[in-house]
Amino acid sequence: MNHQIKLARRLLLSNVATISFSQLSKLDRCPEEFQALASQEQQKNTPDEVVGNVTHAIAEHGKKSRVVERLIEREIAQLPVEQRQEAKAEIEQIVKNAEEMKQSEATPRKHKSEVTYRWHFAAANCTLFARPDWADIVTDENGEEVLEILDYKKGEAPSYAKRKDKDQAFFFGLVVGKALGWEGPIRLKIRYWKSKSEFAFFFSHARSGAQLREIQVKIERARSYIAAKAFPAKPGFWCDRCPLFDICEKGIRYTEVVSGRVRAPLPVIPPVVAQAPAKQNCDSSAGLVERSASSV
Repeated sequence: MNHQIKLARRLLLSNVATISFSQLSKLDRCPEEFQALASQEQQKNTPDEVVGNVTHAIAEHGKKSRVVERLIEREIAQLPVEQRQEAKAEIEQIVKNAEEMKQSEATPRKHKSEVTYRWHFAAANCTLFARPDWADIVTDENGEEVLEILDYKKGEAPSYAKRKDKDQAFFFGLVVGKALGWEGPIRLKIRYWKSKSEFAFFFSHARSGAQLREIQVKIERARSYIAAKAFPAKPGFWCDRCPLFDICEKGIRYTEVVSGRVRAPLPVIPPVVAQAPAKQNCDSSAGLVERSASSV
């Protein structure tokens, strides 16, 4: 996913910036992690990302599409042999659940390809874009027109929609509504395929001003990090997947205090002693080689 990180970094510094919820949230979540990902070479996807890619392809093309079949073959093939079977089984279960949830809909949903919606946020000199899995104006049970936005998730939810997923859905509602000039009701839905659960709620037009101010603050903060080339660490549950997992002091303290998990201490690099040249009367000197998070 670090290609998205690099894209966000480049676009935020351009005159006409364009950024999505995922890109902005990654930078705002932990700037130091953002910088580490941006400086990495493109890596192969993890099993979790492979399943996620297939999930979005199913949403866009349908489970029986040859495009999806080829994608599954290609994504599975890039994984280590020992991880392929588990990833394939998870994909098959998601495909099965997706079809069952689709069949249970009271009103069959006409398939539509994903569409990218853009809206220029003049106050932040930035164009926001959203690409929900499904969006259309439908007629509800009362005969009224409603803009309905549906987002598919491959995972599972307990008895409520996850906070990050709801924030993303509200972002979709804001951008799609602004792009279409829609002032009517907007119904947001999050569908978790693994647990076969769905949550629906309405977007609030009255709160869009506050939502835009929050987005503007994040954009300005992100630009300040990049301009100053200073990326502070902000530890949280995401630390476990961070490339700086083993060297970030804040992340270590967070995981030890919050989760009770104790990580192995950082490796101690012994001092390097410079030997005095032969036949010279001089004192030997020692130098300590230090390694810091900023040098990694």
